[in-house]
Amino acid sequence: MKNDNRLLSLIRADLITMNGGRNSLKLVVLIMCLAFGAMTYFAPFMAALVPPLVSFFFVPMLFGNELKYHSERLNTVLPVSRRDIVDSRFILTLSFYCGTSVLFYVLMALAVLDQQRQGIIISLSDISPFYLAAFTIGAVIISGKLRKHFANSRAMTMTSKTGGIRRAKKREYVYAVIMAAMLILLCLLIFSDVLPAVPTLSLIVHFLGILGEAAGGLLLAAFFLSIAAFSVVYKYICTVCEYEDKEL
Repeated sequence: MKNDNRLLSLIRADLITMNGGRNSLKLVVLIMCLAFGAMTYFAPFMAALVPPLVSFFFVPMLFGNELKYHSERLNTVLPVSRRDIVDSRFILTLSFYCGTSVLFYVLMALAVLDQQRQGIIISLSDISPFYLAAFTIGAVIISGKLRKHFANSRAMTMTSKTGGIRRAKKREYVYAVIMAAMLILLCLLIFSDVLPAVPTLSLIVHFLGILGEAAGGLLLAAFFLSIAAFSVVYKYICTVCEYEDKEL
């Protein structure tokens, strides 16, 4: 019980720190979610782009102010272990990520139902594998960012303009916009059958197709979720070990 109270207190402290001062990444994430929420209503498969994209922003958004105001050593004077700090931040970050992912999956399902009422032939079972794959990719990214945050936080700098974990240049924003546009275009080309499947990926596609057909798609869902879970657990264990040995 005491350990649970410590974790809740650490999570609450991180939320207070995140909301303190100027944190423009909160606005970026909010605008991104609203924009993709609107696009999901017209094209349900657009929801699959959300997990990988938001995974890049959650760690800087949650813990960026700590680096900006140079308070990363505050936890070293608190009566908590280093593992408690790692636990609380993994729980907080993954809760945000999973909550956002579930929300957009629900939005995608509602958009599919709405289009089916309008006579558009579309099935949630056809889109769900792509969403699960996107969720897995995002889980790998966000757990890796958490590990890097604990391993080398001193090298990460903050600016009041970007609220990012390091100093961001204008060209990086341009690259981010171009990457998002390319992902959207790629999805549109694939789903419209303009872009044929890559022959070298046919074996993987066939394998995933078999899993998708078995047990109503439950095996495919278990496959993707297992990859995500194993990745998070591996990054968590590495983070605990590395942070325990790190000199602060």
